[in-house]
Amino acid sequence: MQNELTQARLKELFWYNSATGEFINLITRGGNGKEGAVAGTINNKGYRQIMIKGRHYKAHRLVFLYHYGSLPMDGTEVDHINNVKDDNRFSNLRLCTHQQNLMNQRKPSTNKSGHKGASFYKPTGKFVASIGINGTKKNLGYFNTAEEAHEAYCVAAKAHFGEFYRAA
Repeated sequence: MQNELTQARLKELFWYNSATGEFINLITRGGNGKEGAVAGTINNKGYRQIMIKGRHYKAHRLVFLYHYGSLPMDGTEVDHINNVKDDNRFSNLRLCTHQQNLMNQRKPSTNKSGHKGASFYKPTGKFVASIGINGTKKNLGYFNTAEEAHEAYCVAAKAHFGEFYRAA
C-alpha cells in the first residue's frame, strides 16, 4: 500500500528514546511539534498518539514499527505491562490478544469492596469471589471478608492468566 507508514519513514521523522519511551521530532512538522520536542499528544483515553500524514497512530504501536519494521497485525494488541497508558518504553510493552490484555486490567473504578475479584453479595451477607475466563464469569465461592475473596481470586488469576496476572 503506497500510503502505508514504513519503518524508514518513521525513523526519518522521529527518534525513539527507549529509556523514556518517547518519540522525539527530528524535524519541525506543520502543527505537530518542533524539532527536538516530544511528539504527539495524550488522547482522551490516556494513550499518546502521534499524527502522521493526517492519521493518528498510537505511540505504543509505533514502537513495534520502529523496532521490527511492521505494525502489530490486526487483532494483535499491545499491552502496557505496568498499566500506565503513556509509558511506551519497549521494556514495558508486549504483544497480546484482547483476552490477555483484559487479564492485565486494574481493579475497576466501580469496585466497592476495595479488592479486585471481590464483591459483597447481600443475600448471603458474604463476599463473593469471581473471575472472568474466556468471556465467562466464574463464581469462586463465598467468604467472610473481602480479603479472603480477593485471595481466592488471586489464586485463580495466577493459574489462568500466567504472566498477565495482576492482583490490583
